Amino acid sequence: MKDIKEKIQYIYHNIDGIYYFLANTGINDHSKRCVLRRFFILVDSYFEMIGYLKNNLFKYRTINITIKKSIEDKIASIKKEWDKNYEIIRNKYSAHHQEVDDLILLEWWNEIDYSTITYFYKEMNEIRAIITQHANVLTLTPTDYFEIDFSDTCLKERDEGVYYLAHDRLAISKKNTVGIISGNEFQRKCMLILSIVDFIFINCSLTRKTENYTTHYNKILFDSAWLLLCCDTYSLIENMYEDSDYGSSLLSLSPPDWKGKLIIEDGSSNRDKPFEENLKILRNNFAAHIDTKKEFTLLVELFDDFDLKRIHENCILNMQIFQRACISDIRTKMFAFRDQRLSTDILGISFSGHKTIDK
Repeated sequence: MKDIKEKIQYIYHNIDGIYYFLANTGINDHSKRCVLRRFFILVDSYFEMIGYLKNNLFKYRTINITIKKSIEDKIASIKKEWDKNYEIIRNKYSAHHQEVDDLILLEWWNEIDYSTITYFYKEMNEIRAIITQHANVLTLTPTDYFEIDFSDTCLKERDEGVYYLAHDRLAISKKNTVGIISGNEFQRKCMLILSIVDFIFINCSLTRKTENYTTHYNKILFDSAWLLLCCDTYSLIENMYEDSDYGSSLLSLSPPDWKGKLIIEDGSSNRDKPFEENLKILRNNFAAHIDTKKEFTLLVELFDDFDLKRIHENCILNMQIFQRACISDIRTKMFAFRDQRLSTDILGISFSGHKTIDK
């Protein structure tokens, strides 16, 4: 019982911090959505645990049947909205990076917004109020929120009237950005990997901005960025080299005459397999999913003791391999670079899949 309470407390503590981040100004919508992916990972783990906590509270007569039923009704209400809907954000963009139909891709990416997160946060807080009042389950609420200035990072809000060209799979969802439509599986995989690269830049910018934290809020953001980086780095590895969880990899999809294939093959043959296995354990047990069976203190130690510098070094290495491979062939040069600023002569974009996060 004590362990599951600690995990529920941890989830509430972290969703409080992520919810406040939603209100931080001066951040472009795309970067904000990238960080808010953490919210959906936490909600997914919450559903695994809250039912278990509720049943144990009733089993040990901490709550009566009426309170149990009240909690069950609220859980059912939230899950009805979540199941097979918002879990796609957790599964396809956050814990993993997997192929999604182009129309669904943009639709659900744009669902990471104020109304969605506020709805789930409000419903989860109603359950929190019940278990806090009737079950003596305390959930720490950080009170040291404050605006963080991201104007010197890639998270900053983009200037009006400035336009960009991007080739990642979420390009046209970005403000004032022109993107492309994929023509084949190989190209789609390049676009997906470039999206992971894009997310890694955002994650790393957030860790640098909050690394010397002196507040609980900054620590939540610092840890969240590293845990997202853990998920994204492992997704980068599997999308480049492996086929097990991500469909066909870049390596298996590479045309025989693609000049970058030898570079990817060389990168695959020189992989640090022991590190990757340890990274997978961290991802599966704490970053993408909070394991319900392992002790919470051991999960925290797993993260605290992990060499975060090696995650950074590994993702940088694999991003460089991807960039070198793409730049070696005229057919893939466009995937070697993130958002590029377009000519100042452009007056506007006639269509964009961008939806602001506060609507």
